[in-house]
Amino acid sequence: MNTKTWIGLRLLFIATILVGNQCDYQGLERPKSFWENLSGEWRLTSTYSVNHEEFDVPVCDQLTVIKFDTLNESQLGRDLPSETYVYLYDYFKIRNNSCDENFLFFGPLLSRLTLLPQTIDFAVSFSRPCHKCKFYDVHYSDIESCVTDSLPFSVVLLTDQEFHVRYLANYFNRYVNNQFVLDTVELRFSRSGAGDIQTVQPFKINDYSKRKWIHFDDALECGKTGNVSIMQGGIDSNCVYLADQISSICTDADLKNTIGQDNKITLSFWLKPDALDKSRQVFYSKYSNTYGPFVFYLKYDKIVVAVNNGAGQLKEIQTTKSLKSGEWNHVCFSYNSQELLICVDGKTDSRQMVNSFLNDATGNPLIGNADVLLPDQISPQGFKGYIDEIIIFEDYLSQGEVFQLFQWHLTN
Repeated sequence: MNTKTWIGLRLLFIATILVGNQCDYQGLERPKSFWENLSGEWRLTSTYSVNHEEFDVPVCDQLTVIKFDTLNESQLGRDLPSETYVYLYDYFKIRNNSCDENFLFFGPLLSRLTLLPQTIDFAVSFSRPCHKCKFYDVHYSDIESCVTDSLPFSVVLLTDQEFHVRYLANYFNRYVNNQFVLDTVELRFSRSGAGDIQTVQPFKINDYSKRKWIHFDDALECGKTGNVSIMQGGIDSNCVYLADQISSICTDADLKNTIGQDNKITLSFWLKPDALDKSRQVFYSKYSNTYGPFVFYLKYDKIVVAVNNGAGQLKEIQTTKSLKSGEWNHVCFSYNSQELLICVDGKTDSRQMVNSFLNDATGNPLIGNADVLLPDQISPQGFKGYIDEIIIFEDYLSQGEVFQLFQWHLTN
């Protein structure tokens, strides 16, 4: 080998090392970058997870397509901004012909604070160094290596057909020592083809068995006490208004038979309280003997469910989410063999283990009050405000189904 050949090979070897250190394309001329893989249309899959527990995705979100921009050659060849991030929000649009964007579930992905990636933060150890990166130099391996708890969210999977993001959020609205308890939420998207969005069907309420559905359109149930009237302006046409805390409505809904052998039931209410300044506003109860099976009430701006534990004592479960006075609030209670799921405005507030509602008491349930004074002798103690669309399902509705029901009421 002559000197020129040796020098030429040596220079080629050095150049290869330098180029490889800068952006290792693993033998390809230029593989697709993160941005090129992300471009196009994506749709949320049918499930998501919170702390590794699976939930159903609301139909409204499945009807939504997120379209990430396809950057042209000039944009891809541009240097990344001098900051340590890019606003992801600026690179996508949302298409949804059926639902109000204000109610979409995507959370941090829709936030103006969503930042991606931190590939110019050289304090982070990358899988490969990539200084003075351009958009097409940012690969999934960079994003993956940048996962830290401080990121608004992290990309955990990106292929031609799948896109997974994970983020931390105070999903269940829990606090410990006045500090947020952060939950790990993972959303999964699949590539959306032309016309694919039309395959998702909206919530069909007639697919669910119902023991009772009280509209309050033009009549009350089996009786009333106090100042009770039918009013306009309900969630669906008319609603009922209880003008004072001694008012109540009788209903013949038999929860014991509704629960049945499978031990499942769901109770759905729309409430619009006049004020949230009382320690007890009972809106649904069955409490006609010494202990009684259940009492649902507002404690100031929180909901409390008091359930007989089978030993003559009421176990109280209090929600964390605050209701709003003068506005409609949707509250739903799904029971399945000792687990009680409480949702407020379609989102999970709490899950608790409770004894069955089958610890029965004589007499019909009351809407808007209890039929005897409760143990702490608070009087008056009823609900003051508007109530509408009380539905007692014979099925257990999951959180995803409750959210679909919530949005069904808003769009129908």
